[in-house]
Amino acid sequence: MDHPPSVLYLEHDGKVLLVDKDGNGPFLPSTNRIGTTKYRFPTPEEANGLDLTWVVKNRFHFMGIEVINPKIGLGKMIV
Repeated sequence: MDHPPSVLYLEHDGKVLLVDKDGNGPFLPSTNRIGTTKYRFPTPEEANGLDLTWVVKNRFHFMGIEVINPKIGLGKMIV
């Protein structure tokens, strides 16, 4: 799976928001998986498409991918 250059790390109560390679979601992660990755964190555009409102809290780069850790309105978070 090609990975987008910038993603949002959205977590609430230990649950993360994941999408598939086409940006559809949310999906639940499966434990103890080995092999190729089916799911990834959403891009800012995909999160906006899920009607999530957010502002950048901090950002960092991990293995060439920009990861944005936002503050979100929990009323809109899908868990």
